[in-house]
Amino acid sequence: MAFTALDFLTYCLYNRKSWSKPSPTNRDLAPNPWLWGSWTFLSSLNASSYHVAGQSLLNAVLAYENAVMCFITLLIAIRRGIPQALSLRQRVSLILGVVAGFAWIYFKNAWYANFILQAGTLITMIGLCVDLWHNPKLEPTLPWGLWTIVYTLLTIKVYCFGWNGHWEKIVYPINYILVHLAVWAFTLRRRTPRALLHEGERPCAAIRTP
Repeated sequence: MAFTALDFLTYCLYNRKSWSKPSPTNRDLAPNPWLWGSWTFLSSLNASSYHVAGQSLLNAVLAYENAVMCFITLLIAIRRGIPQALSLRQRVSLILGVVAGFAWIYFKNAWYANFILQAGTLITMIGLCVDLWHNPKLEPTLPWGLWTIVYTLLTIKVYCFGWNGHWEKIVYPINYILVHLAVWAFTLRRRTPRALLHEGERPCAAIRTP
């Protein structure tokens, strides 16, 4: 599918920065193996729960491909990244992933697991947006814009083919549209004086005045 190929190319674009040696003063820009290990687990659970609940491998292809790319990024992070402790929001998201797994087993309903995972993704992305508010350079702009397009195409595909009025089938793709769109928008902001001072720059050097 076109959107799956676009997602693959977007991950390749995103991971280009991971091959450069991280600067000791910019540890936040280096891939974190713990974070990508967490995302590999969460994306795998998201793909499997969405597949089982929706009973459509075709709709879940992107989610599975996303899990594979998270795993590849994890391998890159292990090789080139810097291990750092997960933030509170990231730990909450990981805990919700574990809860989702138990909910799936206990209630025998994959939708419960998938909805909990969407909440965990939302929490993590809110935390990322807060970080980007202070320093938009933490994330590249183009990949997040492309991911927004990818999940928009997935939503259109699910809605046009196989939705059948079941709203739960579009919760995952719509949630991913919103969170990726939000992150993309925050990467477009100019850096705040706080971020510039953290990087050792003079605020007046990068902030345009009327």
